[in-house]
Amino acid sequence: MGLDTSHNAWHGPYSSFNTFRRNLMLAYNGNNLNDYNGYGGNIPLETIEHKGLFEFFNHSDCDGDITPEMCKHVADGLSEILPKLTDLYMIDRTKGFISGCLDAHSKGEILEFS
Repeated sequence: MGLDTSHNAWHGPYSSFNTFRRNLMLAYNGNNLNDYNGYGGNIPLETIEHKGLFEFFNHSDCDGDITPEMCKHVADGLSEILPKLTDLYMIDRTKGFISGCLDAHSKGEILEFS
């Protein structure tokens, strides 16, 4: 069992998605995601000023959805992180998530997590 999203943004184990987000946080600002509220730490996620990245890191890893408008913001935020990545797996998974978000946005559909 794992996380599946619509628009082929993500399909895989929850543990892989959490590793994905941890690696993206490190690339984004050098911080450990475990230091943030909701992940065991005390840093408020609200300190993430980019609204798309806040949505991405704050979103449930097992259910819910992201609006088409917010999908564009998430894609923009992840696109800013993409050049900082060096691991090919992370690059591919990030491009895939961006692509899924942009597909949902272009169709005016929500990105569903299940």
